Amino acid sequence: MKLLHREFVDIYTQPRNNKILVESRSHLAYDPPMSDQENQLIKQVFRATLTVVGTVSLLYVLFESSMIVLSTLIGIGMAALLAPVVHHLESKYQVPRFAATIAMLFGLSIVFIIIIFLMGSIIFDQYESLRDSAPEIIAAWESRWDKLVDSYPKAAKALEKSQPLGLAKTTMSYIGAFMTALVSFFTGLSLALVISLFTTTNSKRYFKGFVSFFPESKQENVKQNLLIAGKVLRKWFSAQLVDMVAVSVLTMIGLWLVDIEYWALYGLLAGALSIIPYFGVIAVMTASGAVVAVQQPDRLLYLVAVFGITQQIEGNFILPKLMKDQVHVPAAPLIFFMILAGSWFGPLGVFVTPPLTAIGVALYRKNRTGDDATSGSD
Repeated sequence: MKLLHREFVDIYTQPRNNKILVESRSHLAYDPPMSDQENQLIKQVFRATLTVVGTVSLLYVLFESSMIVLSTLIGIGMAALLAPVVHHLESKYQVPRFAATIAMLFGLSIVFIIIIFLMGSIIFDQYESLRDSAPEIIAAWESRWDKLVDSYPKAAKALEKSQPLGLAKTTMSYIGAFMTALVSFFTGLSLALVISLFTTTNSKRYFKGFVSFFPESKQENVKQNLLIAGKVLRKWFSAQLVDMVAVSVLTMIGLWLVDIEYWALYGLLAGALSIIPYFGVIAVMTASGAVVAVQQPDRLLYLVAVFGITQQIEGNFILPKLMKDQVHVPAAPLIFFMILAGSWFGPLGVFVTPPLTAIGVALYRKNRTGDDATSGSD
């Protein structure tokens, strides 16, 4: 035991081994600090991870509560539309903001009820009739397809991949789903009305409170962006509302004059889907043409003529006037975002996508180029 102890002491007392041990201990105890570049890289990775996780979590929450979120957005948008009128009534006629808001919403509700009373029963009766006739219409197209296969086998084989019958069934199912989704749309719209009531009544307080969340150096910029967003929203809504009503009324009148059976339903769909550039009216004309070709084949050309004339009136007279001072939104990305929002959130998603896209374009132009996108045409 003493021999082992002496050898152990000798090892630590030898100069060479002692130097190695000291160096080894100093290496284990000393950890050189990271450079600034390494620290910055770690921070960037950490921030990117938090951003991705936060974005995914936010999208999941929005998707799961889409009805509430979209109704809230619509309510805030309606408040932005009503706020200037309410402010005018308050400043000029000394009407309290709450009373002015109630009066405006009550007036809009009366107008809406009158429209529903005049046209609602006709539209829903036509929808019920069309839904009952859908199996016969599909069977008729299947019969025509079988005849086409027998008469022109080569042409039928070439068209087999496109599956026109499947497309027709899908189109009819989409129309039915659209009408069914209108119920949820009006439910969300009712919630939006309540939100707009309280938002309009205290719009100044909410505006200042939202701006105060940002640093003082950013508050003026945030305020200007909010004002631009409100201006773009009011212009877009007024223009889109006039365009949808004009297209719907013109289509209804034209189809009624040429004695198309479901004239009111087709006119409503044409006006509602006119919010989707190009493809909206094409979808309605294709679906209605498929029905008319079976039930009223002698009226098919009249149907196409009515849609064509309506589109000419809209494109050459209505839209140039309405879009004179509007923000120009490229059609391709708008259609993509509308289809994406519609697949995720339904009709409410389609409804809120165009104004949000227009606001995004206006804010981008203002902050990147310094150009006020709401001051003129593009």
